[in-house]
Amino acid sequence: MGSRRIELIPNTYTEDEGYLCNGSPEPTKRSEDVQLWHNRLRWRVKVTFKGCNGITSRKNKAKRRASLEALIFLIDFDSIPLINDTVTELIIEEKNILSRDPLLPTKAKALSSAGSDTVTEVHSSWTYTVQGDDTRVRYLPFTKYSTLPHKAVTEIDLTKRFSGCVYLIRSDGSLYVYKTIERPFYRPYDSTTFELELNILLQLQGCSNIAQLKYLVVSPSPYLTDVDASEVGVICGMLLEFYPCGTLEDVIEQRDGRESSWRLWPKQIATALLALHGRGITHMDLAPRNVVLNEDNEAVLIDIGVGFTHELLAPEIRLELDPLGLPFETRCLQDVWSFGKLLLQLSNLDTEGFGNYLGFLGEQLSKEDPGSRMTLLEAVDLLQMVQRETF
Repeated sequence: MGSRRIELIPNTYTEDEGYLCNGSPEPTKRSEDVQLWHNRLRWRVKVTFKGCNGITSRKNKAKRRASLEALIFLIDFDSIPLINDTVTELIIEEKNILSRDPLLPTKAKALSSAGSDTVTEVHSSWTYTVQGDDTRVRYLPFTKYSTLPHKAVTEIDLTKRFSGCVYLIRSDGSLYVYKTIERPFYRPYDSTTFELELNILLQLQGCSNIAQLKYLVVSPSPYLTDVDASEVGVICGMLLEFYPCGTLEDVIEQRDGRESSWRLWPKQIATALLALHGRGITHMDLAPRNVVLNEDNEAVLIDIGVGFTHELLAPEIRLELDPLGLPFETRCLQDVWSFGKLLLQLSNLDTEGFGNYLGFLGEQLSKEDPGSRMTLLEAVDLLQMVQRETF
């Protein structure tokens, strides 16, 4: 095989910043991802260097990255057994007396021309090991969900970034919210959370006042060695319906009651929560930022069942390490408490009449003692009665 072409992957350099806390002069571990090309074959490799190279102080991070990149271009990758169809981690470190790892192969021609002033001094005692990269993004296999509507990643155009993994996109003239598996500071747990949210959304298809899944976003695996493999292999994200009228948080901050529409939101939210609970699902992070408004000014729940905000937990579970793992009944009481707190915030839109009534309901739903809280069913019945009398 001829020599593989090396391509650095932008924005993948990382280093262990623990040295900033433990008094070390420089990080002892740094990594960067590369792609190696040979004709139409491609390997993705995470090159990890363990050790020191004398480039100290925090402000020299760019110099340390350049040092690692200089080393990367001196490595003879043709002599290293790379793993197909995944991310290979190549770990380089100084040989110790007990090590049986092979010596790092380098390009003799490059070494002879590097000279003594090269940024990276290549030591003859460096060894290497090869393994699968445990930190790689774990995409979901499309075969598991192949019956669902889907779009190729090439069919979407990014329009705006809302957060690290959430975008506004356009496809075939329509706007959608695009949630991706890949994100900054990715952890393997993020793929588990993504699949959990996907399955929750599938259970809630067709439910009023709840965010709706529209399409999966699919592509060939980015780790395929054979780049000409054309089959759709992995799920890289999902498209949700886009709700264009902002969030309840925006409304509350702007004190924008949108005429009488806001008086219908409490019942819409409560009814949506009942639909969740009837399917064995809890929201766990019900807050004004997680309620959006559709084109008809109706309230819609988003980000269901996959996270929580510690400051918004009910008093009885604030010390729990894993609120999402609590029994279903306990999590339902959390939703009731959060709904009460949300009503208290909504009540500020009207300092008389209906606003006062929402304040009363909010207090009953968010009592400190979970056993004395009003139930969602009771709240819905009372809201229906008040709406009949008021509107």
